[in-house]
Amino acid sequence: MAARLFMVELTVNDIPYDEFINLLPDHRKMVHELIYKDIFLSYTVAQDRTKVWIMAKSDSESELVHHIEKLPLIRYMDYHYTELMFVEWAPIKLNFSLN
Repeated sequence: MAARLFMVELTVNDIPYDEFINLLPDHRKMVHELIYKDIFLSYTVAQDRTKVWIMAKSDSESELVHHIEKLPLIRYMDYHYTELMFVEWAPIKLNFSLN
């Protein structure tokens, strides 16, 4: 089965400061692991920290939900997701210096 693309939008609810500080390192570690495994293609946080957008690749909706529900801060977030038909990416511009 071919992997499907999803856009996940998370709304961040009130998080007690101490809980946020305690959970943030594990949350970031899990996000980085999912990016490394090519499951999360992007993870974007709004400047005001009230929204998070994740572009994810998954074989099924249940697999996607499994990954989202394992995020340590998810208990303080509401989320919904949409399956994407396609994504247009801006080309990556590499600047090399031979000096």
